[in-house]
Amino acid sequence: LGLALNAFHRSLILGALALASLVVLAYLPVLAARPLLNYDDTSLLGVLQDIDSVEDWVNLYSDGRAIDVQPVRDFSYLIELKLEALIGMRLHHVDNAILFVGLGGGLWLAMRRLGITDRIAFWCIALTMMHPVNVETVAWASGRKFLLAALFCLLATTQLIRTNLDPLGQLQPRALAMAWICHLLAMMSQPVVVLWPVVAMLLVGRKTWR
Repeated sequence: LGLALNAFHRSLILGALALASLVVLAYLPVLAARPLLNYDDTSLLGVLQDIDSVEDWVNLYSDGRAIDVQPVRDFSYLIELKLEALIGMRLHHVDNAILFVGLGGGLWLAMRRLGITDRIAFWCIALTMMHPVNVETVAWASGRKFLLAALFCLLATTQLIRTNLDPLGQLQPRALAMAWICHLLAMMSQPVVVLWPVVAMLLVGRKTWR
């Protein structure tokens, strides 16, 4: 058992390092570029510059100053702006790259749980992460909403993959509650994930059919 765990940890660490290296090599030019590359980025961040209290946060949406209502995404920007004031460095693209690598690792674990071999999982994820279509999620600071939504949907999906059905064929309440909380956070990052419950139904049905 110890040898199996060591092999698992070794493959996981090596795979994570390989994916991280690929992302750094692919996006290094962007990470080294000026912090904001798009007008939309400035529009999103500008309204957050003067947020200093919960009241300011609420007024941001009630006054209609926010471009759209995606509070989880905006909260991540707010944290970065506060850190920028402390350390003098903008972290938008760096944080996007970290989230991107984390998503790759999470997908790898989920695919292992579904019985997919490490080699197939690695190449599927590597090709997905390096595909030009996915460049904007890191290179475009405003792409944070997609990364956060994907992260929370992955967490919600993982809850359904990991949990077992009870004797009545129902999901454990705790896992179901955690999945819906993660889905709510995903919706507050990017509402496009509104159809995730369809995936949830398929996953639950897969367990039931077994």
